[in-house]
Amino acid sequence: MVSKLSVGIKTAGYSDFKIENVFFEIKPGELLLITGRSGSGKTTLLYSISNLIKIRGGFVNGYVLYNNINLLERDLKEVFEKIMIIPQEPWFATVGYSVYTEYCHTLSVYGLKCELNGLVKTGLINNIDQSTFTLSAGQYQRLLISEVFAVKPDIILFDEPFTYIDLESRIDFIKTIESFLEENRIVIVVDHIPSNWRKVEPKLIILDNGRVKYYGHYIDPLDEHINRLRVKKNLEYSDISLKAVNIWFKYPYEKPLIKGVNLELHYSEIIGIRGGNGVGKTTLLKILSGIYKPWKGFVDRNGRAIYLPENPLLYLTHPTPRLELESCSVEDDLLREVVEVFDLNRVIDKPLKHLSSGERRRLALASCFLRNYDLYFLDEPSGGLDYHSLIQLIDMINYIVEKKKTVVIAHHDPRLKNIFDKEYLLSNGVLVESN
Repeated sequence: MVSKLSVGIKTAGYSDFKIENVFFEIKPGELLLITGRSGSGKTTLLYSISNLIKIRGGFVNGYVLYNNINLLERDLKEVFEKIMIIPQEPWFATVGYSVYTEYCHTLSVYGLKCELNGLVKTGLINNIDQSTFTLSAGQYQRLLISEVFAVKPDIILFDEPFTYIDLESRIDFIKTIESFLEENRIVIVVDHIPSNWRKVEPKLIILDNGRVKYYGHYIDPLDEHINRLRVKKNLEYSDISLKAVNIWFKYPYEKPLIKGVNLELHYSEIIGIRGGNGVGKTTLLKILSGIYKPWKGFVDRNGRAIYLPENPLLYLTHPTPRLELESCSVEDDLLREVVEVFDLNRVIDKPLKHLSSGERRRLALASCFLRNYDLYFLDEPSGGLDYHSLIQLIDMINYIVEKKKTVVIAHHDPRLKNIFDKEYLLSNGVLVESN
């Protein structure tokens, strides 16, 4: 029997950031949506509710009452008999080397038999033997959701679930959430775009700098920002920066993933590449940037290229922004300018593990720029960003392009559609220009 969840967080966080005075109640069959700017404390609140914040080096004071038990006073094993959390970076929540081993391992932890119904519901049954290392971010999320279907926890926490899911899959995901609510489960979602959940009629919390700015019925606080995302297209193309001719690629023992791709890029140009989960967008970026070698065809680059992964922690190599940027060995004036342009002053000495997703992305992009690359291949750079942070990202990309660089972005984000000089659709291995 699912009872209501009562949360009272007096204070929680880390040595350099905390949330304060967050109180709410949520009943079975209800959805609570938490939104706010990057760095406002959304993820900190989720980790406080689940009591995971303590093993991440943080603290929490308050209560999380469920079935008259304060879960903050219980060990994690008892907490996770009731709560499952799907993090924004889903790869951090998997340990199995294949879809099957990851799924069955999770069920075994809960003492359940490894029945594959969860994988069937999320469409991953055909990927059962696939290595988790080769999954796209969207497929990682679907794998974790498969585990939620199988375990059936009373309370489900999602951190930015749409970050890596394509538009078609988002519709299916909303239906999944509605099915959880119909089963009288409690669902708490962090999302930087509240309008994704308008039809579900959730309760809403808006956080601002660690404090509750609004708590109540659903409103859309971001409509005012939409028109600010219109960016003038760059119409003055310069020299060719990259030419790809008849590119084919396949992984060992698999069918071709990229088929006969031809592409010509220019300096001072922003290019978009979109497509569904698992179609090969990341693979194509890695080929164009020189990480992977094509099976057939060739790529001719006129300059140094860098691939920036969707998880910026895979790029960053130093523990704080200051050390990361100083390692680029540039003049002090340029370093100060980049810190200002990329809005890193507030977090310059903050540990990477305490940075928000948006702050990590800004830092990684700043580090790339200071290392003087010519071609930038960005994988889902807007994932998990609120409108304010998205505007900052667009400003940074424009700053880079004005320096006669090329930027290529793989994405699922419809908010980006107006910034591209050209946009391409990757489908069934074929790349075609999109209108």
